[in-house]
Amino acid sequence: MKLFAFTLPLILCAGLLMGCKKEGKTSNDPGDPTTNTATSPGESHGPEPLQKEICFAAQNSRVPILMYHDLIEERIKGSLWYDCTVKEFTEAMDAIEKDGRTVISLDDLYDHLTTGKKVPEKSVVLTFDDNYQSFYDLAWPILQQHKYSAAMFVHTGFVGKTEGRPKMSWDTLKTLVKDPLFTVGGHTINHFEDLKDRDLNTQRDELTISKADLESNLGVTIKYLAYPNGSNGDDTQILAQEAGYKMAVTIVNTPAEESPNIFSVGRYVHTKYERAFEDADTAIVGAPTEIFRRNWKQDAPVRYVTGKFGGIPLKMVWGGHPSTAFSKVGREPVKDFVHAANAVAGINGGFFAMAAIDSKDPGMVGPVKTAEMTQLTPDVATERWPKINNRPMVIWSDTEFALLPYVPAQMNKQDQYEYFMKSYTDCFMGGTWLVHKGVARSAEDQSTFAAKDIQDARRRAFIGMSKDGEFVAGTATDSVSSAKLAEAIAEAGVEEAVLIDSGFSTSLVFNDKIKATGHSNKDHPSRPVPHAIVIKGKLDLTTDDAADLSKATSLEPGKKKTTKKKRNTQ
Repeated sequence: MKLFAFTLPLILCAGLLMGCKKEGKTSNDPGDPTTNTATSPGESHGPEPLQKEICFAAQNSRVPILMYHDLIEERIKGSLWYDCTVKEFTEAMDAIEKDGRTVISLDDLYDHLTTGKKVPEKSVVLTFDDNYQSFYDLAWPILQQHKYSAAMFVHTGFVGKTEGRPKMSWDTLKTLVKDPLFTVGGHTINHFEDLKDRDLNTQRDELTISKADLESNLGVTIKYLAYPNGSNGDDTQILAQEAGYKMAVTIVNTPAEESPNIFSVGRYVHTKYERAFEDADTAIVGAPTEIFRRNWKQDAPVRYVTGKFGGIPLKMVWGGHPSTAFSKVGREPVKDFVHAANAVAGINGGFFAMAAIDSKDPGMVGPVKTAEMTQLTPDVATERWPKINNRPMVIWSDTEFALLPYVPAQMNKQDQYEYFMKSYTDCFMGGTWLVHKGVARSAEDQSTFAAKDIQDARRRAFIGMSKDGEFVAGTATDSVSSAKLAEAIAEAGVEEAVLIDSGFSTSLVFNDKIKATGHSNKDHPSRPVPHAIVIKGKLDLTTDDAADLSKATSLEPGKKKTTKKKRNTQ
């Protein structure tokens, strides 16, 4: 049995996936000039959503949740694969301390996910399922030695059972809840491992009655839920929300911030704790898990800058105010976008799905919104989500510009974007974060979440912001790797930059002249594209030169054509 067809989407939109209620500080110091200096959420954020959710500001970190079950003295015949010996547990807790990690509580995690509140670097959450007596006898003393917090998820139908593997009694749980380092959560009544497939009344009873039993017996509010065996669906999540839980965890291996929503937060079984830490540490550096946000410099004239930086020839446009646009005919040259918008400059935009040069398919990789669109177009191609997870998201409004890691399973609702940035107008996904805080990111860091061909030599394009808030768009006119491009644009003074579509798509227009191109023939100096960035503002004509590739019939005057590799956007 399922909820009525019209009810499910309504509740999901109004509840589970509508953003966070209160945004916190980003990962940057508020005194750092690279951050937005707005002091009131009303100045930079849109309307508060109805239901708290994993919000964009939480992308300033990656926190793994570890899941334990029964602890045993030693592994013997009949031991289960997910049992943990005292020796293994002790070594794991010692490793957490040795590695400089910080154990935080579920309350800390919830506040972080829903407000963006910063958590310590290398944070981790410890959870235990099924209320085993061994938690109190074996795990709790070790946790107390380290002063680590932990949460136990209790299935109420088995409290105090002594046969088989004993479970903790109500009296033992009452003792534990007196300690501020201990949190108790719900785990249903009967631990149905097929909970999501049960009828709605059964699911509702399992969630509500167990919660009420825990609260009446222990005198605490039960805020968190672990689904038995991770079994949950849309209906289960809605019922959990209705029952009064604030957050629910699964058994999907992913850092908490990369989970689909607050009622489907991932965890790692303890046997994969090394992978859990590796996933978190890799994302923190590779994404990176930071949020850049700053006001535009509104009065900067639009000027053309060309020269060699770090030995790489760059052609760039600085200043003005950008806006993105979609082609009304499928695909067209960047120069046509500039004319249609009555703009003064422009560059090719985000990545598109169909790479064929003669294609008219406008489909984009990642979510997209232009100023002309009233709603966000999410990326619904779930098969490519793993490939584009943690790539940079570009968002701006008339007053602000922001970059942050993109999580496709989660960032798919208009409300989330509207709350993150009040009156946002444009968004799209970049290829990789090239320059951060004025420093070129290494090839290794760039490649963590980028396409496999990210370091291939080709004409590459980028957008970003200068230290004083000017918009910057530019290209490398020689074939270079993304790492070399990053070094060049950092030397040019660009503070933050991301890669945009490159190769044949590369095209920079200034003052009605094509200044750089990635592909040429007698009809199209650059490949027609479905998406472009146009720049409006007052031209500084003193910076222009005579270079114009509008009539070019080769890659550039004086250059020989070379064999083109098939383009790989993912």
